[in-house]
Amino acid sequence: MKLSYLILFCAIVFSGMTLRAQEIRVQGHMQALGYINGAFGGYGAGLESPIGKKFSLNFDVNWGKNEAIKSTEFKPSVRYYFGKNQIGFYAGPSLKYIKLKSTGQKRDPQYTYGLDIGAKTWLFGPLNFGVNLSPHIAFEDNGSGVSGQVSIGLEF
Repeated sequence: MKLSYLILFCAIVFSGMTLRAQEIRVQGHMQALGYINGAFGGYGAGLESPIGKKFSLNFDVNWGKNEAIKSTEFKPSVRYYFGKNQIGFYAGPSLKYIKLKSTGQKRDPQYTYGLDIGAKTWLFGPLNFGVNLSPHIAFEDNGSGVSGQVSIGLEF
């Protein structure tokens, strides 16, 4: 139920914004350290929309797996860019909903909070390249972890 409210909130926020410099991207995803039985890799997609000269709203969906676990991660965040035109280094708060499934059995989802830290630069034309690290802590059991993404984005 909480996931439904999160998706609805993000849809309302993003639908009310102009198309000025929105970005859609594809990304490789990796959970490097954390409370989920070792590292795993995967892929994802994201959407970013500016809410001012230095701030943007970001929403990522990532899928990953290793030998024992499959995960789906939903991550809304707010980013503050230190450079001009929302390029360069950024940081901001993020939340995550992580749905886990172990070989044949469901596990309780993880709700986490943390930081969204990274950098973005232009490749050519409307394409950009980004690197993101997201350290986070779980609300329920104080587990923590770090995930990261490498992405190619298209600004329109």
